[in-house]
Amino acid sequence: MTTLLVFDVRGPLAHFRRPDTAVTHATYPFLTRTALHGLLGAILGTEPVQDGWAAIELRAPVRTRAQQLSMLGKMYLDGSNTKTFHRPTAVELLIQPHYRIYYTGPKQAELAEAIRQRRSVYPTYLGVAYALTVPEYVGEWAADPLEEADEEPLLCRTVSQWQR
Repeated sequence: MTTLLVFDVRGPLAHFRRPDTAVTHATYPFLTRTALHGLLGAILGTEPVQDGWAAIELRAPVRTRAQQLSMLGKMYLDGSNTKTFHRPTAVELLIQPHYRIYYTGPKQAELAEAIRQRRSVYPTYLGVAYALTVPEYVGEWAADPLEEADEEPLLCRTVSQWQR
């Protein structure tokens, strides 16, 4: 028997940028694995947590809206471009996202305590800094480990294996 840490993350909006989009900043419909690594690391104040097992469940229908934002133009690192400019950028946003996270791993007890107390070392957000969230503790649930079978594929929700 294994114990899973279960918690929810939600907010008024989220954005998990798809790297294959250039003009419009499209979003994935769910919390990505790398965003989840960073979220767990932000709670603990460490590097992204990449060990253990996690699953991500969609708890609300996926709704998106395109929004035109004025992004500040980038400067060159060597300081040769001193002018700033604003460029309009179309960004696809997730509206009222809600995810349930299931985690088991070596950081489970430490994460459970921090989430239960609603505290984190760094701000927690849903993909971008303007989409803040506070993880909500749901509980720690008992679960039976799945056995590997060569017969039929196992149908499941989004699952992320972090073991290296």
